[in-house]
Amino acid sequence: MDFEMSLEEALKLLQRKTEEIEDLNQEKEAECEFFEMERQAYVETLDEYQRKLVLYEDKSKIKGTSASDNDHITKKDEVKIKQLEEKVRECEKKIEESEKRNKELQTISDSQIAELEAASSRSINLQQQLSKEASRLEQLKSEKTNLESRILKEQESLNKLNTEFSILTEKCSTTTDENNELKEQINAMKDQLKQFKAETSHQQELYSQAAKELETSKQKSTSLEKQLQKAEEEISMQVSRLNRNEEDMKKLQQENFSLNEHKKYQRLYMANLISSSNLREQTAAW
Repeated sequence: MDFEMSLEEALKLLQRKTEEIEDLNQEKEAECEFFEMERQAYVETLDEYQRKLVLYEDKSKIKGTSASDNDHITKKDEVKIKQLEEKVRECEKKIEESEKRNKELQTISDSQIAELEAASSRSINLQQQLSKEASRLEQLKSEKTNLESRILKEQESLNKLNTEFSILTEKCSTTTDENNELKEQINAMKDQLKQFKAETSHQQELYSQAAKELETSKQKSTSLEKQLQKAEEEISMQVSRLNRNEEDMKKLQQENFSLNEHKKYQRLYMANLISSSNLREQTAAW
């Protein structure tokens, strides 16, 4: 536990140091960016001053030829040129200082990055070590639990053995009469075993006879199944014939019905003819 706590404290310290270095690195980067912007502004100003200086120099060369004008213009131009040169020198100085500070900050930043990488590497190694120790601790806890469980089981087994030993000790301290009684019981059990063997032999004979009868019954059953199958086939043929006969009967019934209807209509027709003939005869008689 002490080792685990010391590792956790070291990791926290490394984490805090890493955050401080990262914050400082961000500040230095912002400062470098500021000096770079300032240097760029100085460079642009210097370029502007140099451009104006060239213009003034060209302007002084192409001025009028009179000595007074040239002297007057030259003095004015010299003043402006000196001012520009002074500003240029100031700009160059500031640029040099800015570049120097930028290089110093870059060197500091590189050293801080290297320190940060080393701290990160140490942190990773400590984390891996902590993970291994935590895994080993869990393994030891599991082994301890297993050992405690085994100890309890062994204790229970020991208690059972002590109980059985006590029971056996009590049995060994029994009297001679009890030992004789046990011998008589053993002899009786031997007699029962002999009787059981004789009955078992008889049962085996009965079983063999039953097996033979079962085989005979199976053969008879097979023969009866074949006869039953033949009977079913004959019944199926009879049913088919019966169905055909029923269809023929239905056809004959329909034909018979048609003949009866025809005879009925024929009788009615003959009766009508007869009645018509009688009517004619009566009419003629009238």
